[in-house]
Amino acid sequence: MTILQEKKVNKSKKYNTLIILLVIAISASALTEVFLYNKIVNLKHEVSKSKSIIREAEVSNAELKNNFYEATDKSKTQSMIDSGVLVLEKNPEYLKKQQLVSSR
Repeated sequence: MTILQEKKVNKSKKYNTLIILLVIAISASALTEVFLYNKIVNLKHEVSKSKSIIREAEVSNAELKNNFYEATDKSKTQSMIDSGVLVLEKNPEYLKKQQLVSSR
């Protein structure tokens, strides 16, 4: 009578393959973590640059508003009219919207 036996697998070989797979998984996760950390740091630097650009834009916007309000100040406008820099138009001609395509 023949007795069939399973092929004996060496337990140490199973453990070795398990250890190799775990080392590969840990290495892959460590590399992914380093990559993501670098991305986060780069994004933080971009955000700080953007904030400084926004601050500069706000300052220039405030200066432009100040210049505009200064130029349109009613007391200065009246003095410019009196000095002859501005001329009051008595019969102004306004722009009119013209139809480019004839309607049918």
